[in-house]
Amino acid sequence: YDSEKDLQAARNPVVDLIRERYFIQFEQGNEKEWFVINEIIESMDEDKDRMSIHAYSLGYELNDRELRFYEAKSKNVTEIMNEVLQETIWSLGYVDADFDILYRSFEISDRSILDFTYEVADKFGANVVFNTSNRTINFYNFENVGNFYGLTVSLGKLLKTLNRSSFPDEMITVLKAFGKEGLTFNDVNPSGTNFIENYDFFMYPFEIAEDGVTVLKHSNYMSDELCIALIKYKKLIEKNSKGYQSLLAQKSEKQSILATKENELSALNAELVIIEDRLAVANATNGNTSQIIIEKQQMESRINTKNTEINGIKNEIKIIDDQITSLKNLFSITNNFTQEELDEKKRFEFVRNWSNENIIYSKDLYSEAQKHLEKVKVPRVNFEIDIINFLDVIEEKHNWDKLH
Repeated sequence: YDSEKDLQAARNPVVDLIRERYFIQFEQGNEKEWFVINEIIESMDEDKDRMSIHAYSLGYELNDRELRFYEAKSKNVTEIMNEVLQETIWSLGYVDADFDILYRSFEISDRSILDFTYEVADKFGANVVFNTSNRTINFYNFENVGNFYGLTVSLGKLLKTLNRSSFPDEMITVLKAFGKEGLTFNDVNPSGTNFIENYDFFMYPFEIAEDGVTVLKHSNYMSDELCIALIKYKKLIEKNSKGYQSLLAQKSEKQSILATKENELSALNAELVIIEDRLAVANATNGNTSQIIIEKQQMESRINTKNTEINGIKNEIKIIDDQITSLKNLFSITNNFTQEELDEKKRFEFVRNWSNENIIYSKDLYSEAQKHLEKVKVPRVNFEIDIINFLDVIEEKHNWDKLH
């Protein structure tokens, strides 16, 4: 509480500026960040009275707003966050285009808006950034975050220590994925399975000549035979993947038409029931039935025509299903690997389950599973560095504005 001034104790003027929930602005170069005080600790000992404060970034304001219940069915980031933030003083800022073509479902209760914001970012795979100067929330693709300002660190230049750790126990080569209510992606996966594989780490640095026979480099782990089989299988999938996806799109379109036709048939059958009821009444009262009989015959003709259309579409779907089955047989593991190769491959199968209850479409699940496997197909590597505090070194002033 006291500071020394002119060799005498004087009250520290900062103490009288501190209040609960007050804001603090931190400045470094051109960067400014606002914080909100959430804890004040006053302590006394034999020597001095002291005050300690704790503050969170201004986004902590959203922790004071609670969602009693919120439900979103198949919505993107912009739709979800605009709904959630509408009663707050915060608003949605930048949203990467990738997150507005992805759709997720949420059902939560008794959660703060701050917690839910991080959950949304997690489920969409986004990096959430709070702009505390204008109270906006931004959702960036991790791959698009960060700029290089020219600051380099190396031995003899700012670097004090460097440690590298590798964690092979956490790597995955076979990933099984599940969405909402046990959703799988068998229907969109060319192999017809609910798992995807990647053995790139164990194949490295295997290399084969264009003739497909001459081995230029051997794998550190796998036999040449297994590496060649895996490469051929991958090429087979890539070669036929577009055709497979085209068949799935055709089937989906036919199924949509079929559903429409079946609804039309149900409506025609309902009209036929009404006509038959009228005919029964006319017969019971000895009324004129000739016109009703004509209407019935016309309706039965329309129903027969509709049934013919439906059967035609079902036959088209069956033809597509047969083609899909044929491709799945082509992609079958047992048709592309010998038993010896399959036995060896099992040594490198590190299988894990991955789930995201917010994914409701198999196509999205397949895409997200591929992205996740890409991150975990190699051992996680952790780097720790320690550098000198060059912000206190006047000779390094030319680098001060390069740290963000």
